[in-house]
Amino acid sequence: MKSVVVRSLVLLSACVSSACVSSDQESALGIKLKQDALIIDGNYAGRNYKLFVPSSYSADRSIPLVMMLHGCSQDPAQFATGTQMNALGESERFLVVYPEQPSSANIAKCWDWFAAEHQARGSGQPAILAGLVSELGKKYNIDSRRVYVGGLSAGAAMAVILGATYPDVFAAIAVGSGLEYKATSAAMRSGGPSPANQGVLAYRAMGTRARTVPVIVFHGSSDGTVVPVNGDQVISQWAKTNDLASDGTADGNISDSPASTESGTVRGGRSYTRSIYRDRTTGSDVMIKVMVSGMGHAWSGGSASGSFTDPKGPDASKMTWDFFRAHPQAGSAVPDAGSGDLATVDASIPDLATPPDLATRTDLAMTPADLSMDLGRDLGVPPDLSADLGQDAAVDAASGKTIQIPGTAAESGFVGQYATDGISSSVLKVGDKGMYNGDTYRTIVSFDISSLAALPVKTVELVLFRKSQSGSVSGLTLDAKSGFFGKSAALAQEDYAAAASHIAVAAVSPPGTDGAKLSVSLPVSVLREGSKLQVRIRASTPIDFPSDTLELHSSGTLAPTLVVTY
Repeated sequence: MKSVVVRSLVLLSACVSSACVSSDQESALGIKLKQDALIIDGNYAGRNYKLFVPSSYSADRSIPLVMMLHGCSQDPAQFATGTQMNALGESERFLVVYPEQPSSANIAKCWDWFAAEHQARGSGQPAILAGLVSELGKKYNIDSRRVYVGGLSAGAAMAVILGATYPDVFAAIAVGSGLEYKATSAAMRSGGPSPANQGVLAYRAMGTRARTVPVIVFHGSSDGTVVPVNGDQVISQWAKTNDLASDGTADGNISDSPASTESGTVRGGRSYTRSIYRDRTTGSDVMIKVMVSGMGHAWSGGSASGSFTDPKGPDASKMTWDFFRAHPQAGSAVPDAGSGDLATVDASIPDLATPPDLATRTDLAMTPADLSMDLGRDLGVPPDLSADLGQDAAVDAASGKTIQIPGTAAESGFVGQYATDGISSSVLKVGDKGMYNGDTYRTIVSFDISSLAALPVKTVELVLFRKSQSGSVSGLTLDAKSGFFGKSAALAQEDYAAAASHIAVAAVSPPGTDGAKLSVSLPVSVLREGSKLQVRIRASTPIDFPSDTLELHSSGTLAPTLVVTY
């Protein structure tokens, strides 16, 4: 690790007669520190970071570590100033590290929480951040049971990922205006996929390291960047994950129904509600949700000298530390803090935003009768997890009947945002035309569902196959229409923006390779009326010069299919 230290670590105890933090640094970080506190600039795996070391640090006594992940367009100094976490670190005696996401990795300096390569253990940015903990542990006496992570916006979404992929490293997480595990960028505007499904995926990502991860969530009721429903979904996702992780079964001992809710008002500031969620078996508080009335996309409380803060809100930094302090990790974390497997991606963890089709997984040597057994490899999934996947068509099919309905080719295809962007009944593509445009092409897939009118439908699944991809497509969002978009079932340009009866009914990650299958669970309610169902698919892509498109197979055995169980 290359680092520039304001004053040599060897002289830590000697930083009494001369300040180790300059007045300029104090101003930039929004704090007034004792003379022997340290602000260290370092670099690990291509990421710069700032590390705050309290004046009371001594190498002969272990100390907690709090990792703080900034939001888009921010940097470590701004986030430290805004949150005032260093002042808490000084008074409460803990280290604070602020990793930086450079513009070279993301032009907006966002942590890439929405990309599959940054959602798994041993891969991408989660591996780097866990590795930084390990690196700091070589230089400081860090209490491995008290390592925590919190963040704002993109940083909060990455904190959620770290809680799922490195539960052995991070004892608890704080989520400020964040999103559930493996959400796509579309979730920012309309909410993410099913929190129950995402909760199962997060549990699977934990593997044999599965344990209850305490979570505190902050969200503003007027957040227009990451809409407030995401705060609720983070709680619901972690309720499902922690329910499974607590005892290996989906028995509801931890749920997203709060044990208590209290209201408060900051003097001269905003009102808020604080909901507490408990483990019904142990009686311990597992999750807290703080919803701040009237707050937008910001860190609650803190200093106006930073960025994206709301000083009128309750003090999120103080509430976060109080929560962290009450939730050390039981036992000891692994000595290498996860760095031992930084180069190994757990390939058995799916990258889809909905549970995989267990009956067709090629990496699981199973038949439907075996689904109640171990779900494979070293994931540590309990035998009865299959009982919690009742929405999965592959599971229900074992005890019910299945109908496969092919798409109506003449009524399916892509439509452009404008008439000049084209229309085709033979090509299914989504994405953008480049030149700094976005969401140029949307695909409409049409189905004749008249044969389902009298059936007691249990599950609905849309099956698609990737044909080709150009550029980057980070997520797919699906709208559904009972009947048809526009004026008729025939494909028309007006279908691009026509009203839907089910908006953002699913949000998923696209298939990773040509020919790969994508199974998307849809609510049964999409079939509630009419003899026709149409699904509109739109993509999340970077706003850049090159075109970013994904094409799906439109004909043959890989054409879109609706799989219905009853």
